[in-house]
Amino acid sequence: MKDLRNTPLRDPPPIEQEVVRTGIAPLDDVLGGGIPKGDGLCLYFVPPVDDWTFIVIMMKAAQEDGKSVFWLGPWEPDTPKWKAHGVDLAKVMIATCSNPSDLMEKSKAVHACGADLLFVEGISTIANIETIGDPFRVWQAQQNAIYNLTHRRRLSNTAVVFSRAVSEKYRNFPVRYASEDDYALFIRDHRPSRFHAELIATQSHFISSEFSCKLPLHIGY
Repeated sequence: MKDLRNTPLRDPPPIEQEVVRTGIAPLDDVLGGGIPKGDGLCLYFVPPVDDWTFIVIMMKAAQEDGKSVFWLGPWEPDTPKWKAHGVDLAKVMIATCSNPSDLMEKSKAVHACGADLLFVEGISTIANIETIGDPFRVWQAQQNAIYNLTHRRRLSNTAVVFSRAVSEKYRNFPVRYASEDDYALFIRDHRPSRFHAELIATQSHFISSEFSCKLPLHIGY
């Protein structure tokens, strides 16, 4: 026991967390290779910016790495556009949901199949279906849905990408997500040749990072 007391303490080795590559090099570099499994990334857009480009890029990167992909949303996705830009539709699991309860129920399939990457689009639309006319209840429903998904993905070791549109007034004010583990990518500028974004970690993993880069996919409006 005396020898143990005299032994200098050492920091434990870092836990290596598996990541899911996004396919956007500057973003992957900051994240340490990609979205850590068990964590989430929220994409914030100001219309008319559309999120399909980023979803396609991330889906392609995940498929190239042999990862399984699941998509959840309130509408049928534009799969022909996905396919036209190189996504293998046969390897993407798709489910639609009509309200927060349905979203939770459908998410069980995500965890049952052990998906590596889950996309959740239209969380605002899903929440708004049950809470029309009450902005506070809409926000509360969104956060409850996100909390429940956050809890489940931690148990299932799934990386999650949430996509949310925000109003013009937020363009110069980064939005922070409620979950402590999530990363928020606020898209400030979006053009066919490049995009400019700010990445925020709600935990102190790193200082907020702004970067611009050319997306690895041809886009247009």
